[in-house]
Amino acid sequence: MRLADLWGFCEAQTMSEVSPAMHEEFVLPYQLPILQRFGLNSYGCCEPLDRKPEFLMARVARLRRVSISPWADVRRSAEQLQGDAIFSWKPNPALPAGVSFDEDAVRRDLRETLKVASEHGCAIEIILKDTHTCNCDTQRFDRWALIARSEAEDFAGS
Repeated sequence: MRLADLWGFCEAQTMSEVSPAMHEEFVLPYQLPILQRFGLNSYGCCEPLDRKPEFLMARVARLRRVSISPWADVRRSAEQLQGDAIFSWKPNPALPAGVSFDEDAVRRDLRETLKVASEHGCAIEIILKDTHTCNCDTQRFDRWALIARSEAEDFAGS
């Protein structure tokens, strides 16, 4: 197995609030030599990258997947990616973790994000993460997954 046959991954959660120029100066000089070894690359985790996708697309070789965290502006992210990388969306984990589980809010969130990503030609993947509680109702995760699958299928069929 060669690194050129694998995906590389970097993130900079501690630098989420710095400008693209500072990101380039203080982070990328250390990340780019590593990422250049991989065949395809993924960038981001929980940091909002909605002010940086264009910058990252220009700097990171073979960037094919960008994290869209719950704190990122979904529309701005899709507008900037324009389908050039996978829109790796992390929905807000508060929806399944709240005091009550609002299925309608989950559906609205999914529908709006699927619509926005589609309008800008983005392939989307949805990753529910950082769910540290479910208010003692483990069925919420099953229900959330069923709703997400249903909304994705409905959207693909329309």
